[in-house]
Amino acid sequence: MLKTIISALLGIFLFISCSGKSERENFEIGLKYYTENDYIKAEKYLKKAGSFENGIGLNYLGNIYLAKNENKLAEKYYKSAIDSGNTTAIKNLAYLYTMQEKLEPAKKYYNMYLLVEPNDIVSKTNLGAIYFMEKNYQLSEKYYKESIADGSETALNDLAVLYHEQKIWDLAEKYYKLAIEAGNIEAITNLGDCYFEQKKYRLAKEYYEMNLENENNNKKVEILNNLEEIKKMGY
Repeated sequence: MLKTIISALLGIFLFISCSGKSERENFEIGLKYYTENDYIKAEKYLKKAGSFENGIGLNYLGNIYLAKNENKLAEKYYKSAIDSGNTTAIKNLAYLYTMQEKLEPAKKYYNMYLLVEPNDIVSKTNLGAIYFMEKNYQLSEKYYKESIADGSETALNDLAVLYHEQKIWDLAEKYYKLAIEAGNIEAITNLGDCYFEQKKYRLAKEYYEMNLENENNNKKVEILNNLEEIKKMGY
């Protein structure tokens, strides 16, 4: 009788031991594979982690599907993560919608994230870019300036491009120069374009030549053509 009871208890123990890892263990294993870019194994274990720790694994699953361009699945898992209380997934979902040019839901989720993280410069900069695409220059300026106030250096060039688009030359020049001082290489060529459009050819030549070697082939061809035209003008 005693032997039967011990055997039964041993069977229960073996069943519990082999029935699977905890959500935490599955998440930790999945995260390890995620950081190693082994998405197949990461996906397997992160799915088993379920809504562990406010759906952190669900957010990583969204990232995996985003990287694989499986956007419907990325959207599904970001939304599941949000429903489980994960706030990072809010910004990630906004980014997904931005990449798909679904601008209205992108704005919705960036603004939702700013309620959680009011000083997030990525959300503000991306909102500035969305409003720029929509030609809502007033709101674009607002978000770029807020992003700059919170420490964004990228938004300096973006704001300069906004003024450049509207041919507000003095402000475009000002913010391109601030962007260059902050280390933004793209702003060097942009300032060259700004001077070229104003027919300030000597300055255009200076900034074009300063950054020529850093440009991609298409832009380099455009710059060389502009430099040839400047040369014909006697500069």
